[in-house]
Amino acid sequence: DYSCCRTHVYTLLLTLSLHLQLVDPQGLYPGLGAGLEEELVWLVGRVVEKQARMLHRDETLWLGALKCCLACVPPSALPRLDGRALRIWMGINEVAVSHPHVYLTLIHISEPTKLLSIA
Repeated sequence: DYSCCRTHVYTLLLTLSLHLQLVDPQGLYPGLGAGLEEELVWLVGRVVEKQARMLHRDETLWLGALKCCLACVPPSALPRLDGRALRIWMGINEVAVSHPHVYLTLIHISEPTKLLSIA
């Protein structure tokens, strides 16, 4: 079980997200910030997709993944995340009870056909 390593991966991605904001703060290189952000979204998406394929369903790890996605992925790109991950996040009671605004965001971004096709 490599859950401790996966937790560190999400911490690394959060740190990378914070440092990407410092790369070109004045916008001297057109498209650089957007390109780096797109690469980070892709990377986060692949990590979440790989985790969704695993049988291990540690809620603590999935909450860390959700926090990472909400911090690193712009709202417009959230629907591109793996539908299995969206279903898992919506199934975590703590998200629905303690963070209803996040739960409503998950419902809003998830397409019913996307979630049903994976069920």
